[in-house]
This record gives sequence, C-alpha cells and structure tokens, in this order.
Amino acid sequence: MDISPKQWMGETFGLYGAGYNLAWAIGPMIGGYLAYVFRLNSVFLAGSIICFVSMFIVASVSPKSRGKSIIKGIKDVIEKDGLFAAEMNFLRHSNITVKMVLVIEFVVYFLYSIKWAFIPLFMNGYSNLDVGFVFFASTIPFAIFDVLVGWISDKIGKRRLILLGLFLGSIATLLFTTSSSIISFACFAFLMGFSMTFIEPLISPSLAEFTPKRRRGTIVGIGGLAVDSAYLIGPIVGGILSKYFGFSAPFIFSSIMLFLTGILAVFLLKER
Repeated sequence: MDISPKQWMGETFGLYGAGYNLAWAIGPMIGGYLAYVFRLNSVFLAGSIICFVSMFIVASVSPKSRGKSIIKGIKDVIEKDGLFAAEMNFLRHSNITVKMVLVIEFVVYFLYSIKWAFIPLFMNGYSNLDVGFVFFASTIPFAIFDVLVGWISDKIGKRRLILLGLFLGSIATLLFTTSSSIISFACFAFLMGFSMTFIEPLISPSLAEFTPKRRRGTIVGIGGLAVDSAYLIGPIVGGILSKYFGFSAPFIFSSIMLFLTGILAVFLLKER
C-alpha cells in the first residue's frame, strides 16, 4: 500500500497476488508428483529445503529501517496502545464498507480452508496426482487473471467485480459437489479459483481506500486476524458438517455463505 501509486493500487496488488498464487498453483502439482513417484514425506522434505534456501535469500537482502526497530514497535503496542484496544476502537468507528470488506475477506478464506482441508477427503479414491491436479486447477486462475482483474478494477471500480466473484463463487462451489470425474473436479475447481480472482486481489486496495494512511498498518493487521480466524474456524466447522452430513456439506455451507455475503454486499459495499 505504501509504495504503490494510488491509481495503480489494484494492478499492483494483482501483480503481487499473481506471484504468490503461482506458487499455490505449482505447489500441489509438484507435491502430488513427489508423493506419487517417491513417498508422501518427500513433499515435506522438499518444503523444508525451499524454506531453508528462502531464509538465506531473505537474510542476504539488507533491510532498510523506517525509523523504529521491531522490538521498539512491539513495546509501543503493549505499553502505549493498550494491546489492540486502539485497533478494536478504530474498527468500531470505521466505515461500514471497511467492515463489509473484512467480512468478505473472512468468508473467502473460510472457503480456502474448506478447500485445502476437504478436497482430498471429498476425492477419496483418486490418486495423489489427481488431487494435486485439482488443486493446481483451483489456483492457476490467480496466476493468470490477478493482474488483469487489478487493471480492470482501476478502470471500472472494485465493487462490481467483488459482487461478481461472490455470486459466481457460490455457484461454482455448489457445482463442485456434483463432480464425479477428474475432469469435472478440475473444471469446477478452476471456476472456483476464477471467481475468487475477482475478490482476493481487491480486498487490500478496498481497505486502503477507506482507511487513513496512518492507520493502514492497523487495518492490514485486522485483515490478517480475519484470515487467521477463517483458517482456524473453517476446518472445525467443516469437520462437524462432514461428520453428520458427508464431505459435500462443507462446500454447500461455503456456497451459502458466499451467496448471503453477496446479498449483504449489494447493500453495504460502497465504491469510492
């Protein structure tokens, strides 16, 4: 947010999203191949090697301090900020659009938690390579379309794209539960991912537009809390639903959440 020109914010976040979602797309394919050719633990070994190499790459880059050390910043939060009291107060008095975007962020990442936790279970009987291919199909749209969606949002606004993503995602997630072959799994997974490209790269720019610059770090942190909460709650809710209603139930529940959130967003999500 700080280094991106305001008129290119959507495109910048689209480029950023395309980069990390390319990793999401390639990772399951490589993991599925490693598990298929070698053993399942080889996937975790490869991941640890990548993290180890990345640590050295990051460590080799000289950080440019912006005036305050990490320790000093943490101390200020604890001593002066009342440990998140100011953040919660800011959220209570924030624009209704900010709150709506945070709800959307929670719902989107709730779907992601369901996808990553329950697609392998829903596809019980298919090979590891098949499951990896379906995950690839669900994430490759981000690498392909994130930059384009960001560019379009800078031209026509974010609201219509986010609404399109919510309703299209609801339909795609529901259709995913009807899959009966690897082709239908992959197609509907691709459609799920494609619908989310209209939402995910636009969340942070939308929050930035309605947040004073000096509080953007705060709202990013609150957004991170929404994401973490979704990843925490999603598998628990999905586990309860799947236990009593089958492995399709978490996806149906996510579809309903997306649809209801879309209805709310029609009335509460504003464009600046």
